[in-house]
Amino acid sequence: MKLRIYPEHIQEYQSFLDTLPEKVKKEIKKASVCKRLINPDDCNPKCIMGYTFVLDGEQYQKCRYMAFQPTLSEENNPYIKQFLEKELRAGSV
Repeated sequence: MKLRIYPEHIQEYQSFLDTLPEKVKKEIKKASVCKRLINPDDCNPKCIMGYTFVLDGEQYQKCRYMAFQPTLSEENNPYIKQFLEKELRAGSV
């Protein structure tokens, strides 16, 4: 089972991504590129743009619907909880 996260404030805590388990990082890195970030005319105009962020020192532009879908597991769950807490805190400032 996977959980889809929409981190609207990722820029405020993107260094956290470097602490994620390697399996989660790998899933993020292989997610689809956001076509609208690369060329706004290349995707459905109703689609909300994805995310630009840095992971392991490399910049990514990923689709909002594909980028952050970690698999729920005993290993990943504490990181998922931290992720959600960071987004909640960043959104309440």
